[in-house]
Amino acid sequence: MSRQKPKTLLKFAVVGGCIAALVIFAGIYLLGSISQVESLENMKEIRPTLRFTANGVITVSATIMALMLTLLSFSSDTDKQLKSWHYDRIHWITRFAVGTFVMGLVLLMTLNLPLVNAKESLRGFYTTIYYLSIGYVSLLGGGIVCVILLLYQATTDIIMLKRPNDEGEHLFREESS
Repeated sequence: MSRQKPKTLLKFAVVGGCIAALVIFAGIYLLGSISQVESLENMKEIRPTLRFTANGVITVSATIMALMLTLLSFSSDTDKQLKSWHYDRIHWITRFAVGTFVMGLVLLMTLNLPLVNAKESLRGFYTTIYYLSIGYVSLLGGGIVCVILLLYQATTDIIMLKRPNDEGEHLFREESS
């Protein structure tokens, strides 16, 4: 997989993230439609799980961003110069990690809003809020899957760089004569 073109690898990760988001959303949506009362009760029940998910996403994203600094240091320690798309991929991983970090933080802050105080003003919107929350969490899960797929591709290439054989040669720039 790692000998593919850089744009193909990025598309693979984005498509994988989209598929994951669709599967997450479909798994919840296919359970059936719910009424306004049920959606309010479901929102109350899933809030602790969503908080846990948001905290996990924030932690994972921050850790991945720190790992990108390590990967940059490791990449710069190689004897030969790496192709620019290797660094572009690290940049994409960091972009997606920052995006999921921000999304996780927004979710965490949104979950701190009290539902009990909003009963009267949000009446009739509970089902919409419930499905928007599920859709948002699905996108968040898809974003994390995308980051993990990109990280997998980058680490596979870095492993090839340090192997004793010549499998990682496609990562290096050709030396000009």
